[in-house]
Amino acid sequence: PVNSEPVPNMLSYTRKAVAGEDCRVPQFTVNEEELFSPPEIDLRKLMDLEKGIPNSDPGDAGILWRCNFDRFHQDLRDEIMVEAIRRRFDNEAATLMDILLQLMYERTDAWATSSNPVPFVAIRDSLEKKKWPHLSQYLDQYIKVIEEDSCNFIRRSGEGS
Repeated sequence: PVNSEPVPNMLSYTRKAVAGEDCRVPQFTVNEEELFSPPEIDLRKLMDLEKGIPNSDPGDAGILWRCNFDRFHQDLRDEIMVEAIRRRFDNEAATLMDILLQLMYERTDAWATSSNPVPFVAIRDSLEKKKWPHLSQYLDQYIKVIEEDSCNFIRRSGEGS
């Protein structure tokens, strides 16, 4: 994949069960900033637990992990699209598609059937900021080739469409 760093927000956790007056079933709560951060683990206590020493809590007791399936499916969909572009064209085109998807998320809901238009200038600025001179030099041609492909990954919007 174009982005090889770990995907953020794929796993979240909750740690406290809180029963309220209006609620008969306890609800699990966690602060927003803690939601996607791993807990602090005491490695010595973790090693003690591995050795079979009882009463060793490494710091994650009571934490329940859950998968963020929306984010997982979104990232999987994006990776499939980027890889399809790579197979049909080349690595530069795949990089362009990855950048287009990132720019799309700034303007459009992730699950919209089509994105809001992304200005050409924003694409070029993003390429220059990420230091892709070859791709920036042939941006017009790459966009035209991907646009004319039968898979309809992108389409022109506005003037000249």
